[in-house]
Amino acid sequence: NPLLFGPEYVRVIPKHRLGSEFEMDYALEKHSGLVDLVEIEASSLPLFNKKGDPSSHLVHAEQQVMDWLHWIETNNPYARKGLPGLSSPLGFVVIGRSSSLSEEGLEKLRRRNAMFQPRMAILTYDQLVQRAAQLLRVLESVEEA
Repeated sequence: NPLLFGPEYVRVIPKHRLGSEFEMDYALEKHSGLVDLVEIEASSLPLFNKKGDPSSHLVHAEQQVMDWLHWIETNNPYARKGLPGLSSPLGFVVIGRSSSLSEEGLEKLRRRNAMFQPRMAILTYDQLVQRAAQLLRVLESVEEA
């Protein structure tokens, strides 16, 4: 559901191709028509290894998103033919569970997200659920008012 990523999203586009080189897991279309990208990994995959370094799964997913962003930047007119709202997108990586992270792991995730801003955001499945719950709370409070 696009609302898991935020109320600005109205549509999910699965398996969109970027030329012959790449296939995104999902594209998310905003009310404005602009499009962001999503790379989905399993909820069971760790974000960090036992040493506290980014896991190979996380690094691989980040690299995929970086490759997509570079391809879109390099091939923008062609990319926009297939998806007109594809202009300077945000790339989401969804992986793992924040409930399995220590305080140190959560801090590393925050720092990693700060480093990649505004081009990429790493979200855990728990964070997607938290976003949805927060949106529901806001909508219920508006309904009561």
